[in-house]
Amino acid sequence: MWAERLGRAAERLERHSTALTRHEAATEERNVRTALVAPNSDASSRLLQALLDDPLAFASSNSSSSASSTIDLASTPKTLSLEVDPHAHTLIRASDSGLPASRVSKDAIEIDLPWLREAQLEILQVAESADSTSCLDALYECDMHIFLLSAQDILLLRRTGRLAKERGASERIERVRRQLDLLAIFLDWPGTVLVVDHGDATLDEAAKERVLDTLEEVISANVGRFDEKSQNDASVEAAAGQRGLQHFVLHVSTTAALLANGHLRVGLGLPLVGLQGKSSTTGDSTLTSTSKPDAAHAWELFAQLSASSGLSELRAHFLHAPLLSPTSAERSFTRSRRAASVAYQSSARLLRHALEEARARLIIAQEDVRRAQGLRDVLRQGIQHDLNSLALRVLSKGHLNSTNPLQSPRSDVDSSAKNNKLHIRAGDRSRSALGSASDSASLLEKTFSQRLPWWKLLWKVDDVRAEVDNAVRSSFSKDLEDRLIFEAGRTLSFAEDQMKVTEAALGTLTARPRSENAGRAELSSSSVGGATSWQGHVESSQRSYFDSPLLRNQVAQQSKLHRAARSYSSNLLQPRSFAWPITSRRSQIFSQGGPLEVLVSRAQALVMRFYLSSSTVASASLISAQLPAVSPWLSTNTFLGEDACKTLLPLAMQSSTAAGLSLLATLAFAFHLQGAWTKAKRRFWTDWDRLAQGLEADLEVS
Repeated sequence: MWAERLGRAAERLERHSTALTRHEAATEERNVRTALVAPNSDASSRLLQALLDDPLAFASSNSSSSASSTIDLASTPKTLSLEVDPHAHTLIRASDSGLPASRVSKDAIEIDLPWLREAQLEILQVAESADSTSCLDALYECDMHIFLLSAQDILLLRRTGRLAKERGASERIERVRRQLDLLAIFLDWPGTVLVVDHGDATLDEAAKERVLDTLEEVISANVGRFDEKSQNDASVEAAAGQRGLQHFVLHVSTTAALLANGHLRVGLGLPLVGLQGKSSTTGDSTLTSTSKPDAAHAWELFAQLSASSGLSELRAHFLHAPLLSPTSAERSFTRSRRAASVAYQSSARLLRHALEEARARLIIAQEDVRRAQGLRDVLRQGIQHDLNSLALRVLSKGHLNSTNPLQSPRSDVDSSAKNNKLHIRAGDRSRSALGSASDSASLLEKTFSQRLPWWKLLWKVDDVRAEVDNAVRSSFSKDLEDRLIFEAGRTLSFAEDQMKVTEAALGTLTARPRSENAGRAELSSSSVGGATSWQGHVESSQRSYFDSPLLRNQVAQQSKLHRAARSYSSNLLQPRSFAWPITSRRSQIFSQGGPLEVLVSRAQALVMRFYLSSSTVASASLISAQLPAVSPWLSTNTFLGEDACKTLLPLAMQSSTAAGLSLLATLAFAFHLQGAWTKAKRRFWTDWDRLAQGLEADLEVS
């Protein structure tokens, strides 16, 4: 596509170079071609009707000849579909045949207009802007571009939503958006302007401001700032300090221009061809086929309407566009030299667009390389990634904690270092995240708090081992163990899914279709309504840069290796292959000298100490209370003697005092039992956390 465009441009330059070398006119030399692009053929036909209808040029012709001077473009194509024939465009060029206008072929019209002939211009009327290769080919062969939009369509973009975010609002809005997309592509070409037709509306400053404000919202944010064109552009330098949009927007009123031509015909005494059945009011004047002003009044109305139509600025743009403005050194150029200069400038811009397209293709190729690198990482690390995801999903029960993925969502224990103040005693909890996940059912917590509180140890000390043993076996990663056993059977299916994903990714990389015309048009940052513009290029069957038989052969080899590995690994994977760390760590709790044995031994020692201490204090208090009564008997029947018994009498106390002392001592021993039992549980939880951390490491390794 781009090679053909550059080939045609090179042939054109070659012809001009040969002609300049031989000091003769180039073979098949053509004039400066200007493209007129409009959303529909009716709009472009009205503008051409007003622009090319020149009654003064044909005032000497007879009435029938004058009647034919209004060009009939009704037979031009009404639509330009994606499969548009490039010959459907209408080419209007100047001739010196003396005939007002004649259609020389289906897609060409010759007209004898002095200003068009002197400007060496020809106009290519693109029936409707469309996103097709043939349309772009036609536009790239033109030297200047005129884009036509009605003020009503521009304002409609604002009414359909802020910045026209709804791309599918209507066919009319879609055509306008495609028009703006084309404008964005050819915005850097000299002489490119946007002509705004105000139709029947008054062409005043307020209307222009409304249109410019809407264009700033709809276009500037998408196709770039309009005041950033090259400073070599004479139009930019002339309009320095003004709003950037004004450099590219011309305001016209085709209705006023057609009425002005009608009044000029009346003043010249020519028939009102092309205006029968139409009427328009400007001020106090109304022109119809049955009611028309006199000649004097017609000249006055012609001057008024011609000045307000804005058509003179458009003609001036045709005659003084930057592309056509020669420097002082170029004023002596011949026709061939001027045509060669125009061809050179157009070809230079075409080459720049081609380079931008190549750069865009390079970006796409680099993106393919990055995708291939990512695919390489997937092939290398995909299985490990799936296993890690499986471990996280199993250990977190599907809910990942922000600080630790093993934190159980149902646990009432907060393992974070910033918030370790709980409503339960510090010795009655597990501080490890994995420990919290292990006892998420709080069975062991309830066993300590409800079935084995310190005060129940006095008569349930022999049940400590059984109670803790049952709680540990029911809570220590029991759910996790069951899930690991279940997930072990699903690991092979994960490997199968991984291979399918890999093959699908390889298929996407090696067989991804791309648009042949992707590149500058797609990456031109031109979008309307927040959606990428110019997406309708003709799709081709071009494959990815990585679509090669060598890569496909390597993929097939990888598939064979995967199937062989899957057959071998199925014999290695057992139901408890993932759960063995849990079984091993749980057995350490019940091992000799393990946390459970230490806890049971400590509980038995505390209870034994409590009973012995309490009994001793109670016995001593009882003897002290009965000492005055038994002192005579002791002095008579024992070896203590009377003097020794008198020495013990100061230790005697009343019964109430002895009972209070016994109770106080029992409370003290009970408080000591509570604190010592809490310390024993804290040590148990410390060992629990150490085993849980080891279990976490074992699970990560496995």
